[in-house]
Amino acid sequence: MGTGKRIRKIVAKTLKYTGISLLSILALMFLLPYLFPSYVSDKIKQWANQSIEAELNFSKARLSFFNHFPSLTLTLYDVSLKGSAPFRQDTLVAGKEIALGVNLASIFGKTLRIGEIYLTQSKLHILVDEQGRPNYNIYAPKQAAAKEKNADTSSAALKLERIQIDECELVYDDRSIPIRINASRLDYLGKGDLSKAIFDLASRIKMEGFSLSYGGQSFLENKNLDAKLVTQINTSSLALIFQENNLRINQLPVQFKGSFDFLKDGYRMNFSLTSPSTEFKNLFTALPPAAVTWLDRTTVKGEVTMAAELKGDYVASKNMAPDLAFSMNVKNGSVAAKNMAEPVEDIQVNFHFAMPQLNMEQMTVKIDTLHAKMGADEISAAIEEKGMSKPFINGNINAHLDLGKWYETLSLDSTMLIKGLFAVKGNFNGTYDKKARQFPVSNVSMELKDGYIKTGYYPVPLTDLHVSADVFNTKGTTSDLRVNIKPVTLKFDGQDFTLASKLENFDNLSYNIRSKGVLDLGKLYRLFAVEGYDLKGKIETDLSLQGTQADAIAKRYNKLHNKGTLVLHEIRLRSNSFPKPFLVRSGAFHIKDDKLVADKLLMRYGNTNVTLNGYVNNIINYALQDGAVLQGRWNMYTPDLYVDELMAFASADSVAQVQKTPPPASGVVMIPANLDMQFNVNAGRISYNGLRLDNCESVTTVKNGKLTISKAAFRLIDVPVNMTASYASINEKRAAFDYHITADEFDIQKAYKEIRLFREMATAAGKASGTVALDYRLSGMLNDNMYPIFSSLKGGGVLSLKKIKVYGLKLFSAISNTTGRDKINNPDLSKVDIKTKIARNIITIERFKLRVAGFRPRFEGQASFDGRLNLQARLGLPPFGIFGIPLSVTGTQEKPVVKIRRGRASDQLKETDEDADDDDKKEAADAALLEEQKKAAEKPKQQ
Repeated sequence: MGTGKRIRKIVAKTLKYTGISLLSILALMFLLPYLFPSYVSDKIKQWANQSIEAELNFSKARLSFFNHFPSLTLTLYDVSLKGSAPFRQDTLVAGKEIALGVNLASIFGKTLRIGEIYLTQSKLHILVDEQGRPNYNIYAPKQAAAKEKNADTSSAALKLERIQIDECELVYDDRSIPIRINASRLDYLGKGDLSKAIFDLASRIKMEGFSLSYGGQSFLENKNLDAKLVTQINTSSLALIFQENNLRINQLPVQFKGSFDFLKDGYRMNFSLTSPSTEFKNLFTALPPAAVTWLDRTTVKGEVTMAAELKGDYVASKNMAPDLAFSMNVKNGSVAAKNMAEPVEDIQVNFHFAMPQLNMEQMTVKIDTLHAKMGADEISAAIEEKGMSKPFINGNINAHLDLGKWYETLSLDSTMLIKGLFAVKGNFNGTYDKKARQFPVSNVSMELKDGYIKTGYYPVPLTDLHVSADVFNTKGTTSDLRVNIKPVTLKFDGQDFTLASKLENFDNLSYNIRSKGVLDLGKLYRLFAVEGYDLKGKIETDLSLQGTQADAIAKRYNKLHNKGTLVLHEIRLRSNSFPKPFLVRSGAFHIKDDKLVADKLLMRYGNTNVTLNGYVNNIINYALQDGAVLQGRWNMYTPDLYVDELMAFASADSVAQVQKTPPPASGVVMIPANLDMQFNVNAGRISYNGLRLDNCESVTTVKNGKLTISKAAFRLIDVPVNMTASYASINEKRAAFDYHITADEFDIQKAYKEIRLFREMATAAGKASGTVALDYRLSGMLNDNMYPIFSSLKGGGVLSLKKIKVYGLKLFSAISNTTGRDKINNPDLSKVDIKTKIARNIITIERFKLRVAGFRPRFEGQASFDGRLNLQARLGLPPFGIFGIPLSVTGTQEKPVVKIRRGRASDQLKETDEDADDDDKKEAADAALLEEQKKAAEKPKQQ
């Protein structure tokens, strides 16, 4: 045989056997999933049951070589995996499919090896609560390991070498830090032998729509992230070493290295993040889009480098925290608008930030260099600040700018236009400490000429704005501080306004303030659109104020030279703090001594119309000194006062609801702490929570955060009532009250029908008719509906029965049935005083006696607001009640249980908080807080 034939024969045989082998392998790949159709899936299900402590659901499972070729994978479709405690009801993973890669050789062994996980088109929702408990802690490794040691019962083992995530959505919400990360698309590939005690995890991450927020503050929004990471993980010591980590946030490259160790009582961190020299523009691509809307309309050049470090131990129990540092350097930067000839150039920035042990008081912010110029305009500054509560400030600034050119070049806001020639020059050096009366040594002057402001909120601009101000301080004390604001003039919508002031010695302020002109507050508000408020109306001033703070406080009026007028025209103010707008229809003030006197104010709030006249004083001190109190005396008249409308979160239609049912409001009336006001009130009617008071006259004071009503007289259900009361808001949802009320000869049936609180506290009154008198004192807490929290009520008093008939009261019916005496079924009661005390849901009734058709019944004991009874009674028999039958009354008012026996200790009602929700149970803490506030407010104020 020739050589050629032998070669052809060998090649043919090789191809034949190779083809047979390949076809066999291919056939095996097709047939193997069918040869072991349930073996693999049963083993994995058994492993899942043993090792995953969470609810796993899927529609179907399929074993295949071709889903993630060449790996043999068991793919679960339409998967839903719940989280671990405390998130067992929340979904951790939900998506199209999860595939588990199986080691082919392990199919023929006793333990099935799972080495790969593939997650496709799914949603990942990772949660960590405030205590640091995650929802992904679903794997029980100790249990799985224990199972694996038993060869007979072992099912499968997790020995991961590959994790792959494709086209998934991600939400990571860690409330313990607190940090939140969102990504509209996540692609991840991680490789490493995760079964080893120490292994390297090589990762590739790509994210689209990446957003990051910390503490509710957004830092990155809708960015693209591309990262290559190599992390060494030591599972024995719980240590992470970030060896090689290159990230790109949009166009900004970042290098990240460091380590993270778990200590016994905390963490050890050593992180270093650097951005090598890159284009200045790349920095802005990583910022939130809302902050750089101008970027696509400008050309940015220059170089920037950045570095950040976080190093040290975090041990909360020892008050240990790591050191944080950040620096940024910008060289040869420039910003040019595409439609402007002159760019902002020569931008130089050298910025340093340090916070040792994350302590704000040791924080240092230092800008060594801040420089930029545009043509003849230039800005140059250097600033350093140390500390937070008592900052040390050192620096200088020198700038002269044509604002119109800078604003257009930087394209800061296309909806706004600002013009004017602005210049500032100054230096400052020293500590600002208000309590120690320290102020930096300063010499700063500022001037704005031909100012112009136009916004997209209002078509008319503010023009002819001229401002010139100087700040001087040569000794570093507040007594040496001088602020001189030369006449500020402006023109707005055809109206001129002027303001000038000269302020000296802020320890004893010497002021000289002048104001003249008209301001349309509504148009001015629309120009600037301040969020959270809505303002309309005009204010007209012609004021001249001159004097000192000490003379005003000491009432040395001969040394004050205050005069002028202030006129309000249709002022309408809406604030998020109140559900309805305040309207001042008209009002004229004039200055007298240190008082702003209101000749006549016509005001409206909701359906409440008020006429006010009086005055306020201590205005200068109130405006300039923290804690200073605004004082005033007022005469107030209103035909109708709707208290519910003033509640912090009342709904807009609260008045209509008051007339029908109690409003679904959730906020108490807030009382400011820095007011000292007295109101002589005359109200035709006051409506509060379904209660109507007529012909009200009172002296009401607001002082130290407390409202006090003295000498109040009004008519309630046509009965004259006298009352004293106090009220203090603790927070937006809690308030404390105390009142003492006396009323003679009121109809008990009318009170039961028309007064909701009376109906709920005295349910038995529904079975009675006639007249009673009341002398009662009650204190407690109000909830966010301005309604009493029953568990907090305390007080006592006397309910005098003048002439009462009781029909069908189940208590007397039960006594009649138990004793066989029908004559006491519907008793006629007269001249009986019932003394009670209230504490923690229990009404304690002192002993009282009745005379009923020759019988002498006697009662004492307890009743609760939910109707439970514990009464001890004695039914004295005719003719004189010398002999009697002892009775005990338990059960409820609807189902009283009467027995012929003496009361027992086991019948005693327990003081409970059954009517209180979790917030109500904070009553004691709220009351203690209120008491502290009262004590603090009553301390002499240091002027």
